[in-house]
Amino acid sequence: MHVKPVVAYSIIRIVLFAALLVILVPLLSTWLPAWGSATIAAVIAFCISYLAFGKLRGRVAADLAASRASKQQSTIKPAVRSSDEEAEDGPDSPADAVVPAEADAALESDRGSESKTV
Repeated sequence: MHVKPVVAYSIIRIVLFAALLVILVPLLSTWLPAWGSATIAAVIAFCISYLAFGKLRGRVAADLAASRASKQQSTIKPAVRSSDEEAEDGPDSPADAVVPAEADAALESDRGSESKTV
């Protein structure tokens, strides 16, 4: 039986948190309320899982990345465009096009006229 890494990692973290909570609530009940013990148990469980289960966490990340990549590839569909969309996005007429050299010359002439008027 093969268990997905994300399921195994989640179960390990939940069991670790529950075990720490069972240990810390009676020990710290005289100094902290239950929510304080739960917070400390969560922080300790996070630290232990981060330090001790790095390989499993890496497999979870790789599994999630592979799953996301396969979903993205399966959802990519060829674009079907209507004639109206093509007409809107089609090339402009040559008269409307601005040649880069003409744009530079127009910009320079605008700069020259601004400096003269100021």
